[in-house]
Amino acid sequence: MALDNSGDEIRTRDLQVMSLASYRAAPPRDVLFMIRQRHEKVKANAGAAGTSGKAGGAMWRVFIALPLDENCKAHLARRQEDLRAALRRHALDGALAWTQPQNFHLTLRFVGDIAAECSAELAAAIMRASEGIAPFRLDLRELGCFPNSRNPRVVWAAVGGDLHALQTLQNRIERATAGWGQPLEARAFHPHLTLARVRNPNRKRDGRHEANHDDTQQRLEQQRLAQQESAQRIGEAVHTLSSGAALGAEESAWTAREVVLIRSELAAGGACYTKLASVPLAGFSPVSQPGRQQE
Repeated sequence: MALDNSGDEIRTRDLQVMSLASYRAAPPRDVLFMIRQRHEKVKANAGAAGTSGKAGGAMWRVFIALPLDENCKAHLARRQEDLRAALRRHALDGALAWTQPQNFHLTLRFVGDIAAECSAELAAAIMRASEGIAPFRLDLRELGCFPNSRNPRVVWAAVGGDLHALQTLQNRIERATAGWGQPLEARAFHPHLTLARVRNPNRKRDGRHEANHDDTQQRLEQQRLAQQESAQRIGEAVHTLSSGAALGAEESAWTAREVVLIRSELAAGGACYTKLASVPLAGFSPVSQPGRQQE
């Protein structure tokens, strides 16, 4: 089997077998040390070679997630369109960067940058963490905002259903993959599906110099008040939609059957997602299914 992306081919069959054997034979604490030591060595080599150098020198930005079925995606897209319509009445639908329906997913862990040649080992760790966990049912619940409705930055849909199975899987995934990427988050896992992200209006400033200091201060105050009003209306729209129209737990239910490892690449039109590996729940081997999507 080969994981192949952006010209870098990585032979993984032998590496996965070796990784699984090592993980099962060594104590968890020693495994994490081995992983971290190898990852840091490869990362240092990648930095010396450059991210677009020879095979094995690339760094990939990855995350681990549960995919949704098409029915759930369509249901979530309808809730997204309802919110768009509510914000359009205030000319605010353009204030959010909307997640494309084909890219909806439930993140289990955002890993961050890893050495491309370590992706097979990461897939093997996900496989190990998922062993013994059967498929389970999840559904969509209320809408909400991070950090809160007064200062929204992310608009999301909450997840219900078999949360015990979901939490068990997420805990295992975190422990098994702690040796890769950025440090584990200290905050508790809050399962959600991202509908949109509020754009940063400060990026649109043209940076022109204001000769009159008073005029500059007045303009900044006007911008602050306008941003505050926009944030309030976005939060109110989310709250109204959430309380006025239930997402429909039964209608939006889906069965989580696999865990996927995804590479995320920033592009002009948004983030491009490439599936690097798929680990079936109650299965034992990841199947590489390269596929590119654009957000």
